[in-house]
Amino acid sequence: DAIRHTDVVGGEHGGITQHIGAYQVKVSLNDEDRAVTFIDTPGHEAFTAMRARGAQSTDIAIIVVAADDGVMPQTVEAI
Repeated sequence: DAIRHTDVVGGEHGGITQHIGAYQVKVSLNDEDRAVTFIDTPGHEAFTAMRARGAQSTDIAIIVVAADDGVMPQTVEAI
């Protein structure tokens, strides 16, 4: 939501992402246009399988941890 300036999570039950979302930006590298795709997977422990599917299509991962929740078991599982 922050990257896209949207409020998708505001419409999700409990304020928790319920679906895999994707967002793509174009970047230039060595005079070549490339695409960077952000995949947003739910962080709640009930969505382990969904996170695993999202991880299968990645080259690099950036894990964002909610400051108010801190590191949770699913954070460790994702690492």
